Amino acid sequence: MIGLREYQGRLAAALVAGDCEAALRLFGGDEGRRSLGLQVYANNWMHTLVSALAETFPSVRAITGDGVFTAMAVAYVRNRPPARDELLIWYGSSFPGFIEAAGIAGPPYLGDVARLELAWLEAYHAAEAQPLPLAAIAALTAEQLVHARLRLHPSARLLRSDYPVERIRARCLRRDREETAATQPGAPSCLAILRPGADVGIMRISPATFQALGRLRDGAPFGEATNGLVPGEHLEELQALIEAGLFTTIDAHP
Repeated sequence: MIGLREYQGRLAAALVAGDCEAALRLFGGDEGRRSLGLQVYANNWMHTLVSALAETFPSVRAITGDGVFTAMAVAYVRNRPPARDELLIWYGSSFPGFIEAAGIAGPPYLGDVARLELAWLEAYHAAEAQPLPLAAIAALTAEQLVHARLRLHPSARLLRSDYPVERIRARCLRRDREETAATQPGAPSCLAILRPGADVGIMRISPATFQALGRLRDGAPFGEATNGLVPGEHLEELQALIEAGLFTTIDAHP
């Protein structure tokens, strides 16, 4: 007689593989009742996971259409079932990469749109933190600012794409699919996703500022991170990000 954990493991493996015969052998009783009960359970399990993916990636679903999205989501569930302790809200963290690796038929920006939707979800559910006011940074001396290390808000996410994915997502949420389908690659889309308050904001920034934020996020001091930014072009952009609540703490050397 097998133990409960092994029994659960075998059932889960059978459901993921779609192996009805293997799953049926785990139950006793009338074969017809076993088959019907298992089918209901398997359908509910798959429906729950596919629905979770649809909630997280509504723009991907709008671009591909319901039929293609469902087939893609089912394939993802079969290849990457949720871990035992994984929260349903975070299921699909590897979905963008799966879309690209699986060669899903669709526009080339589909994976990046999925990454933006995932970044939006992460920002929305990120920890709360009090944004650092611009005055706190303005009060530093020039020497202090050069050596200062600024911590990004917990909700801050950075995303780069060869396509204007934030505009594609906005059009999808408006259900403007014809305009979305005509989108072509252009200048890189460098985005800062941020939720210092109640709403998630998506800000398009220059590639230079994007690189500077990446260095700040990784712990570089302000002077090193912002080296190369043009005062009349990029520093004003950085100031707008600070005013939007990008940073939470500052470690300034005297």
